[in-house]
Amino acid sequence: MKNWLVVANEKAGKASALATLLDELSRDKLTQILRALQTDYIDFFFIHEPTETINRIDDLFDAAIRLKEQGKIRAFGLAAPSICGGIHADYLERFELLQFANSPGISDYDVIRSKRSEKPNIFFSPFRLRGDRSPFQALSQLAVDFPSSVILCSMFDPVHIKSNVEAVGCELNPATLET
Repeated sequence: MKNWLVVANEKAGKASALATLLDELSRDKLTQILRALQTDYIDFFFIHEPTETINRIDDLFDAAIRLKEQGKIRAFGLAAPSICGGIHADYLERFELLQFANSPGISDYDVIRSKRSEKPNIFFSPFRLRGDRSPFQALSQLAVDFPSSVILCSMFDPVHIKSNVEAVGCELNPATLET
């Protein structure tokens, strides 16, 4: 994996910020960003947690397709806390990649599995809403139900890292935490 570009700032969730993004992309602003990053392309281009319906969604997808054809991005995605229903339901399945919170035990788990099981996803914080399952059971179930997905576990400090490693049944070398 080479790079991720996540569109995020204090106004990223507003539709007006997405319109500005479209204007910048059409002026080839991404080429400047890629030069600054010293790369030719970005693997994942995410719209990060838009808080409003994306009004110019067709324009946004046209821009993403153009960027893919130019080889500047590999995949176009949406990062959101949840993918069920809500303000993005009308166009959600058009995104190639979704990043969202998911764990066995949440109320919409079966709906998500039926729609996204074989598609690429990035799950974050899978331990938070796992019902009566242990962290290991939650990870195991996610791996079986979503074989084309990546599961990210937050690791903010040594205690958090240790608990996540233990959750998946591994041992952690204490020296690793010091590096």
